[in-house]
Amino acid sequence: MDGNTENNFLAPAKRDVVAGLQFAFDLPYKGYINVAPLMYWEFSNHNAFTQCGLFVTGPAGVVCNSDGNVSYNPTWAVEINYYMDLGFLPPNMQYWSISGRAGWYGPKGDSNGLPALSGVGRFSTASKTELNSEPIRLTFEPRRRCGVTSTRTSSISGSPIATGRTSSASTTTPCPASARSRRPARAPRAAPSPRSMVVSL
Repeated sequence: MDGNTENNFLAPAKRDVVAGLQFAFDLPYKGYINVAPLMYWEFSNHNAFTQCGLFVTGPAGVVCNSDGNVSYNPTWAVEINYYMDLGFLPPNMQYWSISGRAGWYGPKGDSNGLPALSGVGRFSTASKTELNSEPIRLTFEPRRRCGVTSTRTSSISGSPIATGRTSSASTTTPCPASARSRRPARAPRAAPSPRSMVVSL
C-alpha cells in the first residue's frame, strides 16, 4: 500500500496497492539478487489540469474530470535489485561494492483517466510501459575494516510505486592471512562511524 500527497497546484494524491512474490537468489561474494513479479493498481490520484472548467469545458468523464480525480487500471510490474561486494579484488583494495535496481510497469490505461482520449495516433494519451532503473551503483567504503560485520540495506527508493520494499545483507570483511599474523596487539577501541562514497552510472 502506498499513498502520498503534495501541496501544489497539481495536487497529486496517489493511492495504490501492490501484491506479488519476491524470489531471492545468492550471488558470489555474499551478494544477492531479488526478482519480484507484482500486480500494481493505482486506484486513485489527482490531476488539477484535467478538472473541468480549468482549461477544457465539456462532458465530464469524456474530455475532462469533474473533480480532477483519476483512476487507473490494474497492471503488471516486475522489480529487480541486487548487491555484491567486489571480493575478487586484492585484499588491500576490497573497499568497493556494486548494486542496482530496475522496475518495469505495464500500461495502466489512459494517462488522464479519460478513456475517450486513448485512441491511436500522436495525440493519444494512452499510457505505455514504464522503465525506472539505476543499473549500476558503485560504492566506495574507505572505512571498511577486516573482521567487522556490516549490514547494508537496498531500497527500491526510485520506484514510482510502493517505496517501502527493502532488502538487506550482512557482510563480514575477511582478514587476509598476512594481516592476521602481522597485526600488533593493542587495546580495543570503538569502531569508527561508517562513511561511504556512492558513484551512480
